[in-house]
Amino acid sequence: MPPQTPQSATTVYLDQPPSCLQTCPASPNHIVIGTYLLTETKDEANDTVHQTKTGSLQLWQVTPETNTLTRIQTLPLPHAVFDLHFHPTDPTLLAIATSSASVSLFRVALSSGAEPEIRPLWTKAVHEDPSIPALFLAWTPASWLTGERADGVAVTFSDGRT
Repeated sequence: MPPQTPQSATTVYLDQPPSCLQTCPASPNHIVIGTYLLTETKDEANDTVHQTKTGSLQLWQVTPETNTLTRIQTLPLPHAVFDLHFHPTDPTLLAIATSSASVSLFRVALSSGAEPEIRPLWTKAVHEDPSIPALFLAWTPASWLTGERADGVAVTFSDGRT
């Protein structure tokens, strides 16, 4: 059988490079996209290059009938987004792994008659060195933790740690 080449239904170019995306389980016609923008500034006097990593979370509406994507919201962040995952039992809760060695939680707020909205909840450092990026994360099984409503994430880092 010859190799198959899938066709894109539509293509949209973002204002920053996308690094990850997930469909919102609570609203399947919406996707959340994480972005990563590396900015380099050269210091001619010291012959050094300073790097800054920023990013965003973007909420997009998917219209399957017309194969269109419409941006609903862009939430700028002071760090790059390397990974994102929705909670396994709360379809509006999502966590991101960031370039600043942190994990952040957000909620996709769904109100009747209004557009969904991404709302930040908290950010926690997950590595003692903030220069070591958190690359990937996964929600842990509930059986790994004790206590009522206990949630956790496993995180991998660029220094090889998990």
